[in-house]
Amino acid sequence: MAACLKCLLLMCCLAWFGIAPALAQTGAIKGRILDGQTGAPLPSANIFLEKTSYGAATDENGDYAITKVPVGSYVLVASLIGYQQARQTVTVQGEE
Repeated sequence: MAACLKCLLLMCCLAWFGIAPALAQTGAIKGRILDGQTGAPLPSANIFLEKTSYGAATDENGDYAITKVPVGSYVLVASLIGYQQARQTVTVQGEE
C-alpha cells in the first residue's frame, strides 16, 4: 500500500512539472528599427534582451518580433555595425 502511494505521489509530481511550464505567462516584444536621421528601415540589426537568451534580427523592413518572453521587465538592446548601440527598458505583460 505504501509503495502504491509513493508511485501515485511521484506520478502527480511528474504531471505537475509537465503542466507548470504551460501555465507560465509569456508575451512578445515587437517593433521596427529605423535610422534616426533618415528614417530608413535598418535590416539585419540585432535585437536582444540583456542577460537572457531571447533575441531576434530585423527583416528587410526593419521589423522584429521576440516571442515567448516570460512576463517581467528587461533591457532591450539594439545593435548594428556602424551605429551606436541603443538600450531601452521594456515591460512584458502576458498575452490575453
